[in-house]
Amino acid sequence: TWEAAKAKAREAEVKATEAEAKAKESEAVPLRGNTEALASEAVAKAREANARAKEAEAKAKEAVKKASGEAVKPSQPAQKTGGEAAKPSEVVEDVPANDNEIDKDSKEAAVVAGPPVEHDETDEGNDGEDKTIAMKVTPCGKQRTSHNVEVAPAKWGITPRQLKDVVLHRYGGSFKIDPHMNARAFVADHVKQDYTDGRGIAVWCNNDAPKPVEVMISHCWDEPMGTFFRNVLTVTEQRCDVGVFVCFLSLYQGTPIEINAQVTQGKPGIHEGCFAEALGSVSLLGGQMIVVSNDTMLKDGLYSRLWCAWEVYCAHTSRVDIAMHPLQSSEAHLFGEKGRAGFSSKGGRCGNPNEPPNKDEQAIRAAVDRLGEAGWDVIDEKIREASGISSWGYVDGERWRMGCTSVELLLEALSEDAVSMDLLSLKSNGFGLRGAEALAAALKNNASLTELHLNNNHVRDEGAKALASALAVNRRLVRLGLQENHFGDEGAKVLASALEANTALKYLYLCGNEIGDEGAKALASALKVNTTLMELHLFKNEIGDEGTKALENVELEKRSSGQDFNVYLPY
Repeated sequence: TWEAAKAKAREAEVKATEAEAKAKESEAVPLRGNTEALASEAVAKAREANARAKEAEAKAKEAVKKASGEAVKPSQPAQKTGGEAAKPSEVVEDVPANDNEIDKDSKEAAVVAGPPVEHDETDEGNDGEDKTIAMKVTPCGKQRTSHNVEVAPAKWGITPRQLKDVVLHRYGGSFKIDPHMNARAFVADHVKQDYTDGRGIAVWCNNDAPKPVEVMISHCWDEPMGTFFRNVLTVTEQRCDVGVFVCFLSLYQGTPIEINAQVTQGKPGIHEGCFAEALGSVSLLGGQMIVVSNDTMLKDGLYSRLWCAWEVYCAHTSRVDIAMHPLQSSEAHLFGEKGRAGFSSKGGRCGNPNEPPNKDEQAIRAAVDRLGEAGWDVIDEKIREASGISSWGYVDGERWRMGCTSVELLLEALSEDAVSMDLLSLKSNGFGLRGAEALAAALKNNASLTELHLNNNHVRDEGAKALASALAVNRRLVRLGLQENHFGDEGAKVLASALEANTALKYLYLCGNEIGDEGAKALASALKVNTTLMELHLFKNEIGDEGTKALENVELEKRSSGQDFNVYLPY
């Protein structure tokens, strides 16, 4: 057992100490009479004692090593993947397989990991006795692959594809986990139970080739996990192979000492720890920090969490691109009820705010104090600059480059009115029919969106039909851009039918499609019924003389009746 092995180790260490003392004593014997015999005897005794000391020391180290290996899984013998008994110094950990991303060896039923690292630190138990801690990370907080290769924080990245395939599917399928479970419960119930060999989920996924961090997610641990995963995938899915740093997936969630070793990386200042190293990788690779808030932060704001405030400050001073997530990033989400002007990060907390400051909070406060008397004012000003969003209700999907799944997740939130925004731009995301159908579902229920740009998404005629079904019932949208979406007369006809029922749309952009005379005539007929549309843009289509004449006639009729209407044709 561990206790017995540890006792043997200590006994061996005592013997080694005694032997070493005897060796030193022998070496110190005076050469009485300076005789050759006495000198030879003293030297021989010293050598013999030194040999016994080295032998005892080797036995002590072997006992500690063996005890450390047994302590990991004392209740069952370790087995290699082929059924062969593992060596005492090896630990076998059952892990979930991932056919898409995990290296070939990891697809086996189990993975053989190296032994835990014995560390000098002690943990004082309830009885006050000092207990030696067997560390599964290195003393300086590096993780180890199953090949015993050390991995620094700059390579603790997990890809969005792995995030979706390994984490979400591993725990019951896409978004089937309890949507109200926060990060603390997720780590306790899942991560700590399934990943126990000293590797965080990110390193576990990339065991043979750890992933450099290019995107850092700044968030708090109070968010519902369903919402958090959805929000992260919404803005990263299109960049499916980029390394993303998410603290509870990147750090090995071991003992408090193991976590602290990773956070500090064995260095005295918080500005030199694992987050600083990961942020350095982001800066080097020209990456990005994405700030992800949630509705639980509406009262106090995300920056009431001191880690979030510190991360954004460090990113801003390092000139790393900082992006506020397009969902749940209102002023209240970030700064709370006091708003941008009234907030102060000085009152922020790490961990449970009802408990005394933990080590992380103490380290951050010490770092801010070193900035001088105005340290907290400097932090607050940098945070305000980094969060200087011009429009809180705007999502630029062209910047985020969302894929089909991301569009669906974004629009799921819109359709449930989980978020409120005025303008949504999803230009050049190529989501096709699938994305168009998701948009249609959202538009039928959403009451906040007034402007929607869908240029160059290959929706074609079938996608135009889906969007038209939503346009017929939507009473909020004022401006719709459908340029360069490869639909022709069939798509134009269904949009025309929708215009007959719609009473809100004022600006419609259909440039760069394949609309001919039949589609143009259908639009002209619908405009005789519709009285709210003010501009129809049809540049770069295939409309001939017949269609042009029909549209010009309806434009003339509307103007004659006093309506403000313009049609822009492909002259």
